[in-house]
Amino acid sequence: GLLPHLTEPGSVEGTGLWRWAIFRPSEASSPTEALLQSLFQTTALPELHDGDFDSPGALLALMRNDIEQVLLPIRGALKRASAATQAAEGLTQPPHARILIVADQLEELFTQGDWTGAEREHFTELLALLARSDLVWLVATLRSDFYHRCAEFDDLRTGLENFQRYIGAMSADELRDAIVKPAENADWEFESGLVDVMLGEVMDEPGALPLLACLLRSPTLARHTTRRLARRTTFQLSPFRLPWHWLTRLTC
Repeated sequence: GLLPHLTEPGSVEGTGLWRWAIFRPSEASSPTEALLQSLFQTTALPELHDGDFDSPGALLALMRNDIEQVLLPIRGALKRASAATQAAEGLTQPPHARILIVADQLEELFTQGDWTGAEREHFTELLALLARSDLVWLVATLRSDFYHRCAEFDDLRTGLENFQRYIGAMSADELRDAIVKPAENADWEFESGLVDVMLGEVMDEPGALPLLACLLRSPTLARHTTRRLARRTTFQLSPFRLPWHWLTRLTC
């Protein structure tokens, strides 16, 4: 609920227009490219296509000599978005526009083995640049077991010194809601007792939420035309009882 809360009109004083982008660092050949690609999402800044730097590759080339140059097309796209909103809504002046960028699963910065140290450093420098600008609000999510790795990069370490929210483990009721409520919103229901089985497998694990997310995306759940989720095989999620196909999933 963070994104809709922040972007609700009036939630942040002085901001009349919000755009947003969500990305994972692993979604491109480098984390910087993944971030730049996200700027072209329809909820982000499709207005970038109207400028001189109308592709992620063009933005990357722009940054090659001076990373701060990337702010120029972002500022221009936000101005065009603001002007279009003013015209569409008949406002007396253009609203102040910002973009909210969500870097999800930031731990991928450390788990992707084919990136060079320079690529990782460049990405963290870009995050810090955007966070310091008046154009961008940056939110990053990070698994707690990778928290200490942020000290490897000065920009991440500095950011954590000044801005962070440390979220504890989810309770059983919160985990149950995470399973059941999205299904209910999509008019699905679970086989009787199935949710309790899943909770019993993950509740005592330090990585309960990632394990649960992996399970809910897996073919272990049989989806029927009756819109009912049923168990197809016995769940085995505990670390020392994982079948080999689960090990492959969990290390990706």
